[in-house]
Amino acid sequence: MACSAIVPIATLAVAASTPILTSCEKEKPTKHNPQPQPEPQKRNVTIELNGADNFGGVSQALHPDVLTPYSEDNSVDTIFIEPYGDWSWIRGPNQNNIITILKCVRSDYKKTWGRGDFNFYPGDLSAADSLWFVDNGWTINKHLQIKTRQCRVFF
Repeated sequence: MACSAIVPIATLAVAASTPILTSCEKEKPTKHNPQPQPEPQKRNVTIELNGADNFGGVSQALHPDVLTPYSEDNSVDTIFIEPYGDWSWIRGPNQNNIITILKCVRSDYKKTWGRGDFNFYPGDLSAADSLWFVDNGWTINKHLQIKTRQCRVFF
């Protein structure tokens, strides 16, 4: 007798849970209820600055005709400005010019960010300018820092 009483209770439990399971189905997309589209994946763009190009190459690489399309493109997350080559020619007034150009680019194009290393003439960049470069994503004379660390002798 006890077993026959359990069967109807189990049947009722299954019958009671069936409507709950069917109500969890996803609605099919319709004209009024379209299926959500996945977010497009963001990409990063790198603009390389060759130190050997002097100001001609820097001006072309950072020209508004180059930066504006990337800046207005919603699929672009970050525009990296990456230096390479020898930058030791930037001294005195040239140093102020390149810093002014980079500051204008960073303020006009919010998606821009620094990446990579400027190898300026050692000791020629002011502390404030060095901090500005570092705060905006670049490193300064990293190759010298690595050599210095390798030469240390600990007793």
